[in-house]
Amino acid sequence: MVMQQKTAVSFNAKHLANLKAKIDKLAGSYPRAAERASRNASMAIGHMLVDELKIYPPSRPEVRSLAWKAGGGFVTDKQRRWYFLMLKHGMLDSPYRRRVSGGLAGAWNVRATKTGAIVTNKMPYAPFVQDERYQSRIHSQSGWKTAHSQWMKNFFGRPEVMRIIKESIEAIYQEKGLTY
Repeated sequence: MVMQQKTAVSFNAKHLANLKAKIDKLAGSYPRAAERASRNASMAIGHMLVDELKIYPPSRPEVRSLAWKAGGGFVTDKQRRWYFLMLKHGMLDSPYRRRVSGGLAGAWNVRATKTGAIVTNKMPYAPFVQDERYQSRIHSQSGWKTAHSQWMKNFFGRPEVMRIIKESIEAIYQEKGLTY
């Protein structure tokens, strides 16, 4: 899978266990095929995930104003120091202007592993925007999605995610001439 998250919807968790059993059965006779099924599903899910993470929340100037009045929107002193250092060296604009392409949204990447996929963002400020542990107050209040939030748990419970996994497994079963 893309990330080790358990779905909050028990209906889908039951089906996921069933699909995992199918992969385990396949792995007994065809381990490389099982790895490929897992990797294919993970890559497809990873790209779906990136499509969601690329969506900027609507601009909310009132949140920005309130956050700065309450201490700059920084959760830690380290965040504040980093921000002003990047500003000093011309690596950030103030006031910040959203980019149409590139920037945070354009820096998301999905990379295949032996049995799955890894979703990353190469921007140095990405953790302060979309990582639950380091997300600044201003980004949290603005509605930025994070990788460890309830939104992510709901994402993995979506029917289309379950369909991608099922179809990846079915394709390998069909390729090997096995009954699904």
